[in-house]
Amino acid sequence: GWEKQHSLKEKLFLQLYEEGLNIADPKVLVEAAKEVKIDEGEAEKAVNGPPNDDLGKKTMSEDYIAKSKLKIKGVPYFIMP
Repeated sequence: GWEKQHSLKEKLFLQLYEEGLNIADPKVLVEAAKEVKIDEGEAEKAVNGPPNDDLGKKTMSEDYIAKSKLKIKGVPYFIMP
């Protein structure tokens, strides 16, 4: 759920900006996911698996459409209410 997503985002920011870790490293990503109680197998599948399965294609497509509508072209981006 969104709570784990938020926790993972916070963990990755901490690892990147305070610990100087390479958050593009699959091992670092999986370890971060485990630390916020995301199933290790699911994390490994998401990190190491191809984004070409049906769920990956759907997720990437929805993300691209949402960002396009908001004219988001870079990262990080923040949406303020």
